[in-house]
Amino acid sequence: MLEYQPGLLKGTCSATRRPLSAASVNAYIDEAVLFLYWAAERGYRPPFKVPRRRIRVKGGRGNHSLSYIGKVALQRHGKMQVVSDALPTLPTPEEVSRWLKGIRVRAPVKALAYEFMLRTGSRLSETNQIRAACFPNKEFEGGERWSSRWLNQGWVPVTLRYGVKGGKVEPASSLSTRSRTVQVPIDLAERIWDYKKLIRPTQLRRFKQNGAERDLSDGRLWLGERKSQPVSNTMLYRTWTDSLFCPKDWNPHDGRHFFAVEKVCEYIRQMMALHGKGEPLSVNVGWLHGLMAGQVRLILSPLMGHVTEETTMRYLTCAHQRLIETFGHPALDWNDLLDSDDLGDE
Repeated sequence: MLEYQPGLLKGTCSATRRPLSAASVNAYIDEAVLFLYWAAERGYRPPFKVPRRRIRVKGGRGNHSLSYIGKVALQRHGKMQVVSDALPTLPTPEEVSRWLKGIRVRAPVKALAYEFMLRTGSRLSETNQIRAACFPNKEFEGGERWSSRWLNQGWVPVTLRYGVKGGKVEPASSLSTRSRTVQVPIDLAERIWDYKKLIRPTQLRRFKQNGAERDLSDGRLWLGERKSQPVSNTMLYRTWTDSLFCPKDWNPHDGRHFFAVEKVCEYIRQMMALHGKGEPLSVNVGWLHGLMAGQVRLILSPLMGHVTEETTMRYLTCAHQRLIETFGHPALDWNDLLDSDDLGDE
């Protein structure tokens, strides 16, 4: 703010690169301060803690018998340290698509599991521990297919019972005491069903033909490409991060954040289209914020297991950034409006 005001007076911070009048600069600063208040109330500004220490200062005028003792006061200790509370930088959908395409060439089964994570918001352990029996069959013995309701809504419900965060039925078991349901898009569900029906049985036969003594699959859905047996979470993590096209600092836990942010943006675009809004610049900011916060609490919380208030604010911030990357920042239009008013006054 201290650099913004002189920049407006000099013209380095104005859209027209021309010095603005004092009245226009005051209008800019007033709006900026109001915006900071608004952002602080909604949790958009990251909190910061000021390190402090206790010091003793001398008393007032020294006309008291105990004034020599002084008083204890709080003073800032060292430089102010800003505590970053934002999500890590998430890759763009194009970067994720390129990364996933590179993995699909060498490890198609793992790539399918990663896509399951990115499009359902499941954790690494939940994805790795899912059983083949947990995925609903598309075709039954009587010729019955997936429910028409599932096809109309565009996703297949899959209940996760293994690897879910929380207590387990037994100390050494991966079966959790609670379960949750995720929504698998139809196109992804079709490919997973093809893998379950055609590729996975071939992997199991190949494993038996190699003379292995014991099948360690335990009914798990995903089998490794080389040994045709389940892989560890460490191997899935390593394959994820060691890919040639892996974005910087991209890991499986960030995949849940990516799913959450993209899901919020998807619902926002759908609601804007429903109300005839072509871009966020024409939408009231308060309405947009309330809509996004409601989407996180009502839609993401059941899908992801739990979303705290702190994480909700992080998702809203990242969703705003994603929309800005797509449609542009509304502050640019506001700057143009103020500059045009200032030029009109001159």
